[in-house]
Amino acid sequence: MEECTTSFSIGNEGKFESKSGAEENSMPNYASWYISSSPGADSGDSDSDIIENYFAVEKTEKVQQEGPIGEPPPVFQGLGGAAAVMAAHSTAFVASGSAASIEAHAQQLIQQHGLENSFYVVDLGAVVRLHKAWCQAMPRVQPFYAVKCHPNPAVMGVLAALGTGFDCASQEEIRAVTSLGVSPDRIIYAHPCKPPGQIRYAAAHDISLTTFDTESELHKMARWHPSCNLVLRIRADDTQARCQLGNKFGADPVDALALLGTAKDLGLSVVGVSFHVGSGATNPHAFTAAILLARKVFDMGNVLGFNMTLLDIGGGFCGGNFDDNGNVDLGGVPAAVNSALEEYFSGEANADVRIIAEPGR
Repeated sequence: MEECTTSFSIGNEGKFESKSGAEENSMPNYASWYISSSPGADSGDSDSDIIENYFAVEKTEKVQQEGPIGEPPPVFQGLGGAAAVMAAHSTAFVASGSAASIEAHAQQLIQQHGLENSFYVVDLGAVVRLHKAWCQAMPRVQPFYAVKCHPNPAVMGVLAALGTGFDCASQEEIRAVTSLGVSPDRIIYAHPCKPPGQIRYAAAHDISLTTFDTESELHKMARWHPSCNLVLRIRADDTQARCQLGNKFGADPVDALALLGTAKDLGLSVVGVSFHVGSGATNPHAFTAAILLARKVFDMGNVLGFNMTLLDIGGGFCGGNFDDNGNVDLGGVPAAVNSALEEYFSGEANADVRIIAEPGR
């Protein structure tokens, strides 16, 4: 199995702040500021990790810019990956990533620029640290960011540089991700009920992985994108989740064999199984039960002659919180997932099985 690793390990000391500017001869655009800080004095992170916390502040009113950004500041020159994304969006360094530090910087922006309308803060450092924490906690599970939760170009750009995949649910989301230079093989079109036009768009742009949960979707795929690799989405709800997505998506596992049979009759390629325990799930052991269900459907597919090589454990992850020092808590999900994968998807027979997930909020 390939382990999920982060390629972002860049450090720098000092402070820098730059306000982004519009291109020459263009209309004024929305101003933004990006801030880089250490997670907190007591977090255990060294000065070499200081660049790993970023904040994007985008105000909701237009202001006259002072000219083009020009070359990236010296602190970023020569740096690749996620740091280059940050340089492209401009950054500033602050002493801490605490809530108080963010508020202090926001107050400084208000006073400096006379802001009167609402603005928001996107903590790109939290994205980087969550990615790192995810890879450490669940090394077999590659994250495919659920674009729908926040399609911010800076957020997606950082994640692209970190090597994540992307869960797209529409043509527009596919367009947004590929516009960043992300290759099609890093995208799963994770919508089991797609309009024909969007299926044709996916085919034209080499998107070769998508989900289904009904016979009608299989017939659409056979007509509009027959070479696409398919993932059967099954229902596997956490009964305590805030939003039980099984009410609208996911085939009942008892129907899985019939759906796989239809796919075979149509000459389609089913390569795996997906599920989503529900948005705002609270019970980590819901993943245990869902992975067991997926194992059973995997076995059905293998018996029918499909090459089952992908397990998508969806979203709904509880945890993902930060303490006052910026340390990440992913809750009890990693232990439950790792244990279930070890029990049901380990050994030589599963050596080629790829595990992905669709974290978002």
